[in-house]
Amino acid sequence: MKHVNNGGNLNLETIKNCIEIIKSKEIIDLLIAVAIFIGFILLSSIFAKIIMKCFKIKPEKLEKKSKLYKILKCIFIISGTYISLLILSLPSNFMAVVTKIFKLILIYLVTRLVANLIRPSSKTFNKMKNTNESANEHTIRFAIKFARGIIYIIGAFIFVTELGYDLSGLVAGLGIGSVVLALAAQDLAKNLFGGFAIISDKTFVIGDTIEVNTTFGTVEDITFRTTRIRKLDNTVITMPNSILADSEIINWSKIKKRRYDCELKLSLDITQKEINNIIKKIEFELQKNTEIIKDSIRVYFSDIEKDGYKITIYLYTDIIDYDEYIKFKNDVNSQILALFEKEHVKLIYPTFDIRIVK
Repeated sequence: MKHVNNGGNLNLETIKNCIEIIKSKEIIDLLIAVAIFIGFILLSSIFAKIIMKCFKIKPEKLEKKSKLYKILKCIFIISGTYISLLILSLPSNFMAVVTKIFKLILIYLVTRLVANLIRPSSKTFNKMKNTNESANEHTIRFAIKFARGIIYIIGAFIFVTELGYDLSGLVAGLGIGSVVLALAAQDLAKNLFGGFAIISDKTFVIGDTIEVNTTFGTVEDITFRTTRIRKLDNTVITMPNSILADSEIINWSKIKKRRYDCELKLSLDITQKEINNIIKKIEFELQKNTEIIKDSIRVYFSDIEKDGYKITIYLYTDIIDYDEYIKFKNDVNSQILALFEKEHVKLIYPTFDIRIVK
C-alpha cells in the first residue's frame, strides 16, 4: 500500500500567513464570511428537516435524538464552514489541507447517512414485505445489516484513498499475509453463505427454540458470521453459521403439537382386573385436562418385566412454547400421581441384584 501525498503541508509559517491575510481583509469580507458561517448553523435544522421530508422519513417525537437529523445538520454546518473559509481567500497550501479535512469528514458523514437511510420502513423493504409473503422481519433485518456492511466497506475504501494511499498494490504486497487473508476470507464466506442459507430456507428465526447437536436453546441473534443461542441454563453459546447450515437442526417452534410420554411400572402383586381398571381411570382423568388433544390419549399395558408390569401413556398437546410445555408436563404428572394416591396404587422403583462373590 503506497502513500501518495496529494495535499498541502500545514506548518506554523502557513498559519501566520493566514492570520496576516485575515487581518488585512476588509471588515465587509469578514462580516460576509461570519454571516455565512452563522447562517449555515441557524439554517441547519431547517435543512435537515427538508432533506428528511424529501426522503419521506417520518419526523421522530424528539428530532434531536435522530441519527439522520444529527448527521444532516453536521453536513450542513461543515459545508458552511468550508464556504466561509473559501470566501476569505486564504493561502493555497492552507486551503489544500482544509479541503482534504473537509472531504474526509464529508465522506465519513455521507457514509453514515447512506447506511442509516437503509431501514425497515424504506420503500425497498416495504416492497419485499408486500410482494413476498415469505419475507419476514428477520430476513429484512439480515438484509439491512448486509447492505450497511457493504456501504461501510465502500466508504472506508474511499476514505483511505482520499488519505493518499494507493490500494492497487495492496494484494501484491501482502506476500504470506495474502494466504492468511485468503483463508480468513474463505471462512468468512462460508459463514456468510451459511447465514444466507439459514435465512432463505427459513430454518429458524430469532425467538425460535432449536436443538442442534447437543445444544438446546432459544435463538437470540443472527449476524453475518454467527448465531447466538441462549441455553436453558441461561448461558449463551455462539455458533458459526457454516456449522449450523451443515447440521441437523430441530426447530421446536415450528411443530404444531408436542408429545407427552410416560412409563409407569406397577407391582407384580396387582391383578389384571386392577390393571385394566387403573388404565380406564387414567384415561378418564386425562380427558378432564383441557390442554390435551382428546383423541390423542393412549394408555395401555405395554410390557411384563421380571420386577413389574409396565403401563405406557402418551398424548399430544397444542402447547408449543417450551416453558409452557414444562408447566403442562408438571400438571399432567401431578394428575396421574393424585389418581394413584386416591386408588392406593403404588409404583415400584428399579431394583438391582447385588451378588457377593467369595
